[in-house]
Amino acid sequence: MSGQLGDWLGFLGRLAVGGALVAAGALKASAPYQEFAVVIDAYQIVSPAASLAIAAILPWAELVTGFCLLLGDFTRPAAAVAGGLVASFMASLLSAKMRHMELPDCGCFGAAFHPSLGHALAMDAALFILAYAAYARGERLWSWDRWAGGTAREQHG
Repeated sequence: MSGQLGDWLGFLGRLAVGGALVAAGALKASAPYQEFAVVIDAYQIVSPAASLAIAAILPWAELVTGFCLLLGDFTRPAAAVAGGLVASFMASLLSAKMRHMELPDCGCFGAAFHPSLGHALAMDAALFILAYAAYARGERLWSWDRWAGGTAREQHG
């Protein structure tokens, strides 16, 4: 990405990924974490105890990461975390798809939205690309990083 177009793609990527993470985190955090643990457990990737821990922590990680992206604060680290989260979501979805699992809910947005595994994978692939755009150029337009001299701030603290 180069020039002004890259800056705009980075900004839009930051808003799209940040907005998706805030929405997903808020919807999951507003319900008892045990409900989300049942969805995680249905993937049969981690133990039930790990499902509970993930369900308790993940919505808050999504919220913090999403708000950092929306504000453009610690944009590069937040975009890297977002990319890692989305990659782990895609890996879980691909694992379920390869094992021909019929999941009643992907767990993406709590009980509010239930896309098919294919649609969830497509959405996550788009979010992954947008997270890269946010990582590459997301701090350049309308960001706290830019206003506060973020590059120096991120390097020194």
